[in-house]
Amino acid sequence: MSIVSQLIKQVRKGSPAAQKEVFTTFSPQLYKVAYRYAPDSHTAKDILQESWIKIFGKIDQYKEEGKFEAWCKVIVIRTALTYRRKFKVHLRDEEFQSGDYSLDPKVLMDMDTADLMKIIDSIPSDYSDIFKLYVVEGYSHREIGELLDIGESTSRCKVSLARKKLRTILSKRKKAMSI
Repeated sequence: MSIVSQLIKQVRKGSPAAQKEVFTTFSPQLYKVAYRYAPDSHTAKDILQESWIKIFGKIDQYKEEGKFEAWCKVIVIRTALTYRRKFKVHLRDEEFQSGDYSLDPKVLMDMDTADLMKIIDSIPSDYSDIFKLYVVEGYSHREIGELLDIGESTSRCKVSLARKKLRTILSKRKKAMSI
């Protein structure tokens, strides 16, 4: 039996020490996930806190068929997406789909990860969230469809449109930097 399995067993029995150990062990990775979907660190911490409440409240539902961290990650993502839907206004699809989508590949060379994440977050959240789930988190379109209760084709379409919009933004950024 692994250390994580032993901790989960103790958490299920109500051990505060085991709860603290699980929290301390997995919070750094789960915070990074929450932060990818949050507008700022304060909101990411709120999302993480709400996620931990759900994780500990539903720990009996964890079947130990997959990694515990992956199970927790799904809860954090769902919590973050619910938060975004609840508090953020989305642009209409028609507004988002217009534009020129060409990109010079050299644009990304001078960017760091934080800059790129800011640009991804600048597109409408229903597109950026699916883009992050697919590109950053590595979920398949089928998994995204199940997670968000949308069709696989909707996931594919939104990832494609997100890529096009990102190309436009990055092209404009390059033009602005060369002036």
